[in-house]
Amino acid sequence: MAAYVAQLRGQEGQVSSPEAQADIENLASALENATRPEAASSVYGAIGKLNSAC
Repeated sequence: MAAYVAQLRGQEGQVSSPEAQADIENLASALENATRPEAASSVYGAIGKLNSAC
């Protein structure tokens, strides 16, 4: 998971939109902090927001 989060953060710089960069960072943070099942809603929310931006 750490490698995937690092990859996401590396791709932030390739995106020109500040909103999309923030959405990628939100997803990376949600994944990084998802240590319990209760965190799934944060991950799903971040994915939904990123999906809407794309």
